[in-house]
Amino acid sequence: MKTAVKNIGNIFPYFVFCLLIFRVNSNGYAQQVIGLSLDYESSPIIEPTEQDTSAHDMENQESSPGIGAFPVIFYSDQTRWAGGAGVQLVFRGQSEQQSSTIGILAFYTQNKQYVIQGRPEIYLKEGAYKFSGEFAYLYFPDKFYGIGNNTSKDYEDYTSRLFAIKPSIQKKIYSNLYVGLQYGHYDAKLTDTEEGKLLDSGVILGGEGGVVSGAGINATWDSRDNNLYPTSGSYHQLTAVSSGPSLGSNFTFNSYLLDFRHYRPVFDEHIIAFRGVIGLSTGNPPFQMMNQLGGYLRGYKITRFVDKNLVAVQAEYRLPLFRRLGLVGFAGFGQVAENVGKISLKELKPSAGFGIRFALIPEQKVNLRIDLGMGKDDSSFDINIMEVF
Repeated sequence: MKTAVKNIGNIFPYFVFCLLIFRVNSNGYAQQVIGLSLDYESSPIIEPTEQDTSAHDMENQESSPGIGAFPVIFYSDQTRWAGGAGVQLVFRGQSEQQSSTIGILAFYTQNKQYVIQGRPEIYLKEGAYKFSGEFAYLYFPDKFYGIGNNTSKDYEDYTSRLFAIKPSIQKKIYSNLYVGLQYGHYDAKLTDTEEGKLLDSGVILGGEGGVVSGAGINATWDSRDNNLYPTSGSYHQLTAVSSGPSLGSNFTFNSYLLDFRHYRPVFDEHIIAFRGVIGLSTGNPPFQMMNQLGGYLRGYKITRFVDKNLVAVQAEYRLPLFRRLGLVGFAGFGQVAENVGKISLKELKPSAGFGIRFALIPEQKVNLRIDLGMGKDDSSFDINIMEVF
């Protein structure tokens, strides 16, 4: 009963808070959904008391999931009023290093648009296996700015009808090393494109929609002390995926992603977090599957700068304030390019910003995050569950 009351108490404050947020940039929200950014770590650390560490209480913590929720309420010219909810479930494992999570977000608009998306990360057999994935089903408006690192602010509107699923299974083979397989299936249809513009003309690959189906391998080194809110350790991942007709894909291309993260404590629960990303593509990917600078660098809308190749680096300083509140400051730079040889220091785009954290599930170290990022001639405003990295 106490657990149920505590979980309900976690939910209601966010209804009051989020009702104050009436207008959100719809493109940023849509791309956040497509990017499935119900992601990673969180906030203030609650130290267990001696009573909490008893065997009986530990069993209760493992069997009772932490639950956090917040409403989704916003308005835009493209959607009119929209409403829904986001929910995060956290299942604590036998060690604090690994907890399983399931995040779900769904909302519906007055213009009969909708989004259903989620991201599970589940550890099995005491961490010997890790199942993760992403899924999305949506019909939502979007913006196309073009392809490249120097596109203008001009854009064309279109609407995506998308079904996407990307399951991954990994096995621990040595110490902190996981190796496994992953598959991705994306079925997109574009509607309401602007007549006479690039997407309508058919010159942009993916402008008529299509199916992307690809399979590949991934390897992860994870030495973080906690996968929900790491205070030390590293997380490095390599992914290589091939898409082609043999798998039912309308497009033929290969994609590679290197993701490097490191966490270092400073003092009194102050944390410095680093992330570096290298994304490479060969062949002919549709524009929806190209690397997106805003997907890794706050301060830019997700689709503002996209191309086949990407580099991005970001650092974040995390500190607790009081009670459930925390504060972060972040800065970074990055670039997209058609060819790796065109990546240069002169073309890197800067970003900086700050964010507020509210402990959505304090016992499981899960945050509601609100980030304001500023880039070169662009900005981003994000509300979501769990840290960016």
